[in-house]
Amino acid sequence: DDVKQVSSKLQIRSSTPNRFFHTSRENYRLELFSGDGSLNSAPSNTDYFTLFGLEKSFVVDTIALAKEYKQLQRQLHPDRFTLKSDEEKQNSELWSALVNDGYNNLLKPLPRALYLLELVGRPLEEGDITVESPFLMEMMELNEELLEAD
Repeated sequence: DDVKQVSSKLQIRSSTPNRFFHTSRENYRLELFSGDGSLNSAPSNTDYFTLFGLEKSFVVDTIALAKEYKQLQRQLHPDRFTLKSDEEKQNSELWSALVNDGYNNLLKPLPRALYLLELVGRPLEEGDITVESPFLMEMMELNEELLEAD
């Protein structure tokens, strides 16, 4: 119902950017533009899933992701703000970088998994993985056998 109410309030004109980026997959609304049409600054706490209107999940519809990416870039790309204020130019650059980073992190499974771990407060960092000595010794012996076989 909230999505329908928001949708009915949106006036989409080809000559002006949409005030809201909106997706029908969730009750989701991210305000990109202020009432006067100027570009808002990017919120510092926006995660990539929210940015693209996706559920926080390892399973991502990459076709929908690409579609949302293109829509956001059409609205936020710095080339659209060359004649705007310095503040809007800077906001556009920040939004565009956020959109690019988000797309690159969510598009492929490994970066997506690492990002999800970060979101839940369990980032995978070098040195976090402990491996028992007998396993390491076995791996070293197998590697030596492979080298000798060549």
